[in-house]
Amino acid sequence: MTMKKITLFSGSFMLTMTCLTLIQYGCDQPAQEKALQPGNWMLIGPDLTSFAGPWGISYTANITPDSATGIGAWGLDEFIGTIRTGKHLGQAGGRPILPPMPWEGIRQYSDEDLKAIYTYLQSIPPVSNKVPAPTPPMDVAKMK
Repeated sequence: MTMKKITLFSGSFMLTMTCLTLIQYGCDQPAQEKALQPGNWMLIGPDLTSFAGPWGISYTANITPDSATGIGAWGLDEFIGTIRTGKHLGQAGGRPILPPMPWEGIRQYSDEDLKAIYTYLQSIPPVSNKVPAPTPPMDVAKMK
């Protein structure tokens, strides 16, 4: 097996295990009374691509290698910077990465693991899908 195939497999495995861990963690947690209090809630849209909560409304990002609407134009440094800082493109003044992206847990991965994930994501077919910008809480309050 070539080094590239090992890296692709490793990246695919890391993403799969991350998703399974998130699902398992969420299913194993008992309902907590504080979850029903203001600020401790989240609403997920029926297509699982939109999320509303105290942060406003956010949408799942296009992380395919499409260069216009996904992460195809991102370099490895931007990808790792985004995950490590929780800021779009890893920029200090960038907008925060919002739910559902579990960057807080993923940022603890090693550079080697993040490189494997990046390499895998760059290997999948690109999908052209422009995702709406997040809607801040103040704008959500104005919606009817």
